[in-house]
Amino acid sequence: MRPTSRVSDAGLTHLQIVQHREILTVGMRIAEEAGISNPSVRDAVWELLAEAADTLKRLPDRERRWLRPGSYSSWPQALREIGNACEIDDVKSHKWEPVAANRAPPTSGAVGRREVVMLWLGKISGRAAQVETRLIFALAAGVPARLVRRRFGIGRRTAHDVRDRGLGKICRWLETEIAACGTVRENSP
Repeated sequence: MRPTSRVSDAGLTHLQIVQHREILTVGMRIAEEAGISNPSVRDAVWELLAEAADTLKRLPDRERRWLRPGSYSSWPQALREIGNACEIDDVKSHKWEPVAANRAPPTSGAVGRREVVMLWLGKISGRAAQVETRLIFALAAGVPARLVRRRFGIGRRTAHDVRDRGLGKICRWLETEIAACGTVRENSP
């Protein structure tokens, strides 16, 4: 058999295991850039979940484009916004205010990592796995904790406990199935 076709006990090929390790290494680097000194696998997973949520926000909304075909122009978005924001009168009277720039679309690497990280959410199991998954992703996406607590009808401490428990399940899966913990720490810069 070729090395890329070997299958682990979890059903992952050697290539998938290498991909997971590389993604965790990127997560470690993101966690270090976020100011976490000596990040753990849990910190890397959390930062990767936050990056996945940000990537989803920045993906283009192709469905809206099909629903309203006359709602877009061939002119670049920045030029249309500036044109709409400042009329000739406003420029002459110095009332022009700069328009916030659109965020750049995500890189192909971020999209690829998002696809793998979203699969990690499926490793959360138990009685309330769906609720845990939704809560973790909502917090990673930057939804304010008070709104998450209200949506799920739980307290602040419970929300953070559920988040920690779910992250622990993902990290345990990564550590047992692809032996991530030692490998990632040894390979991180």
